Amino acid sequence: ACFRLVVVTALAHLCLGEHIALREVFGIGMCTLGTSLCLAFGPRRSASGHAPEGDFYHEKAEIYVLLASCLLLLLLLVEHRKQLGFCRLGSPCSFALPLVTGLAYALQKVFNTELGFSPTPNGPFADPKVMVFVLNLRGAARLPVQVFVPMAFAFCTTLQYFQGIFIFDELTHLAPQDVALSLSGASMSLMGALCIQPPLCGKAASVEEESSLEAGAMKGDLLCVA
Repeated sequence: ACFRLVVVTALAHLCLGEHIALREVFGIGMCTLGTSLCLAFGPRRSASGHAPEGDFYHEKAEIYVLLASCLLLLLLLVEHRKQLGFCRLGSPCSFALPLVTGLAYALQKVFNTELGFSPTPNGPFADPKVMVFVLNLRGAARLPVQVFVPMAFAFCTTLQYFQGIFIFDELTHLAPQDVALSLSGASMSLMGALCIQPPLCGKAASVEEESSLEAGAMKGDLLCVA
């Protein structure tokens, strides 16, 4: 997931001529090295049995989905606090939208993983893809893209690491040195991805302030001319 940002950044530079700063170059290097460590020493898909249709293959997944769904509902209530009349909750809850987006995407990955261990279901299967799409639209409308995208990406990636280690036991059959190298690579990939697309709140605010000052100066010049 982190390496996709490397590909997108490289294509944007080569095809669209976008400038890549030194920080992005450093992030690309970290992300590439971390992804290489994960591929070389990380877990691989093993030949496992199948679960009965409608059941979870991993025993802990069902409990995790239940608890995560309750947390998801709570975060949705916090995010819609103004519509529900709880306006006393202020800026400290501004992280709720990126967190609930990352949690919904992580739950979608749980369902996708369990489908990989189960036969093809005949009936409808619950999947929060629509919720992820709606939350992304809400995030683009309510928060600056430079803030929402890295925060949601960081929450989502961290939750997926947690799921892989503690829910799906992906590192159980690895040697200790492989576990250490795999976790180091995952951490490097995440930090590199955040360096490629860092939050730019201060820069965006300064640009906005400069543009407003320029607009005010132009307006004053027009009034003087009139």
